[in-house]
Amino acid sequence: MQKAFAVFLRDLRRILHNPVALLVVGGICVVPCLYAWINVLANWDPYENTGGVSVAVVTEDKSVKLEAADGQEICVGDLLIDALKENDKVN
Repeated sequence: MQKAFAVFLRDLRRILHNPVALLVVGGICVVPCLYAWINVLANWDPYENTGGVSVAVVTEDKSVKLEAADGQEICVGDLLIDALKENDKVN
């Protein structure tokens, strides 16, 4: 283990005394960070600027009579349309 630590220290000293190697190591450390930060910022709030986007929704669902719920008719398509109309994030 001591030899591995000695090799690590030797390599570290050589990198610190070589400006090109220091630049390469710095770039290897910074580029993935920049990539991650840009992707996080791009996906932070995807609905921020979608107010002007028009969306058309068509539903051809038919009502279903549920026996367990006292024969109540439910149309899931209409429920979805109502929920989309209440959403003000998309036009």
